[in-house]
Amino acid sequence: MEIREKGNLIILYFEKNEDLFSMLNNVVREYMIIDAKITGFGFFKRMEFGILTQTEPLFFGKTLVEKLVTVSGVQGLIDNRDISIMFHGVDAEKNNYNGKLFSAETIESFVMTLDILKTE
Repeated sequence: MEIREKGNLIILYFEKNEDLFSMLNNVVREYMIIDAKITGFGFFKRMEFGILTQTEPLFFGKTLVEKLVTVSGVQGLIDNRDISIMFHGVDAEKNNYNGKLFSAETIESFVMTLDILKTE
């Protein structure tokens, strides 16, 4: 992964076969990020996401997808070092996917921007 800093932005350029959450957690630790806004786009080859099915207690029905998905957008938040990401994307068969992202493995050309709000 390549990291570029521009003002209070950190731009992450993911490479092939990188675990999104593992790499993002490393960046949060390295840059001592407490709060940040997350945006991004690119491609996943494997992802696990959930759709809210119950509120008391909070429960997500999870889905695992192991094929190329074009992710047209991710939005999320790092709140007190806790990472939460929502996404939307489509595969080659034009199946739409969206929900709360729990894990993802990138293909080349995945870019994520962190707008840093608070650090240690």
